Amino acid sequence: MNQIAFLVLAHGDEAHLRRLTQRLKPNPIFVHWDLKSGSPPSIDGVEFITKRKAVYWAGFSMVEATIELIRAALLKYSNVETLALLSGSCYPAKNINAINESISKMELSSINCFRASESPHLKNLLAKRVWRDGILPRQISGNSLGRFSEKAIRKILNAALGLISKRKPEDLVLYHGSQWWVLRKEIAEYALRIFETRPDIVNFFRFTFAPDESFFHSVVHSSHLSEKCSPPIKNVERGVFLTANIHLIDRSLSRTFKEDDLEEIIQSRKLFFRKVDTKSSSSLLDKIDQAADGN
Repeated sequence: MNQIAFLVLAHGDEAHLRRLTQRLKPNPIFVHWDLKSGSPPSIDGVEFITKRKAVYWAGFSMVEATIELIRAALLKYSNVETLALLSGSCYPAKNINAINESISKMELSSINCFRASESPHLKNLLAKRVWRDGILPRQISGNSLGRFSEKAIRKILNAALGLISKRKPEDLVLYHGSQWWVLRKEIAEYALRIFETRPDIVNFFRFTFAPDESFFHSVVHSSHLSEKCSPPIKNVERGVFLTANIHLIDRSLSRTFKEDDLEEIIQSRKLFFRKVDTKSSSSLLDKIDQAADGN
């Protein structure tokens, strides 16, 4: 059975993060704690990476934070063969032994996606030049007035950026899918190498909406390694939830799972589900743990 490392993007709900990581042990666990959230907590057996980013929703900072997680995991553990990306609002539906066994048996890296050219919506989304990351210094944007000002500036900036044409690198085919993937070491190393050596590709996605749902997918499926990944899905319906890999994700992308959702989670046969939080989901997670451990 190969060594599987879990990469976690987190920004809050420390109590849930502790519970999540406890269920992932003894596997290697790396956490990126959003720079905007202050100092990271300390959790035994969990590696909080030191090179952190201020992460913004739908911004390229999400890709940068993920890259830092990949880099940290590959640098520390030469024997890691698989990387699985999670968020701080995910939770395992099975125990760690079952998860390790299922992921180890995967013949392909799981990075489901649609080919953007098959969807007018995705074509327009990826062709539009947009900036979603921070603009003002954090000392200013950290208060309500600063956030309001930054939002106004970003709106003006994006209006101007929308007038500038966006050129796609010729060797890049665009794909779009779930952010939460499982990559074998070879695939992750390739994505890291492209990030470090192809500024044209990086700059294209830096000005793309939600590049965390397209950067890795496009880079991998435009390469010779595409055949080692899950093949693209035919785009018959709009919704990134359709490209979920090892997660159960609600089509709304925002629903928080609660105790009444227990049977849906179990029947899905997925390894993880999201979203959950301490306030709304604790009783559900208690029952999930009991079911996963056979109690």
